[in-house]
Amino acid sequence: MALALLERVVRDGAFAERLLARATGNASLAGRERALLTELVYGCLRHRRWLDAVLQRQLKKPLAKLPPQVYGALLLGAYQILCMRTAAHGAVHATVELLPAAQRPLRGLVNAVLRKLCALPPHAELAMPATVGECATQLSLPGWVFADVLAQRTLGASPRQVADG
Repeated sequence: MALALLERVVRDGAFAERLLARATGNASLAGRERALLTELVYGCLRHRRWLDAVLQRQLKKPLAKLPPQVYGALLLGAYQILCMRTAAHGAVHATVELLPAAQRPLRGLVNAVLRKLCALPPHAELAMPATVGECATQLSLPGWVFADVLAQRTLGASPRQVADG
């Protein structure tokens, strides 16, 4: 269900809050399942910029060229592997199984990318950022938001000065 919700957010620009409200209003979801669904969807979206950067380093073609279902699966798997305490092999298997069997090449791509993420040393993707843009990406914030916050903390600097320097 998390994949379907993420796919709608990515493909259609749907609001996650509304989709989750409808999905969690379903009486067949137990409390734990509802909490997990909410964590997966909001977690993927909250860390999307950073997860995109991490995933893009593992791919040859741009993430934007992937079908929304495959992109959503990569987000879900990467979030579970890098941000939650999900067993890596379980996260990879469960994520690949979300894609239809007919999409065999794309299932292979998702499997390969997620296995690469599993092979990274702990905190490899959390290296000290060298630029303001890298720091914003690591925090999964839009660059202008990070520059504005940093400028407010730096006496006499404008957001543009911070972003440029």
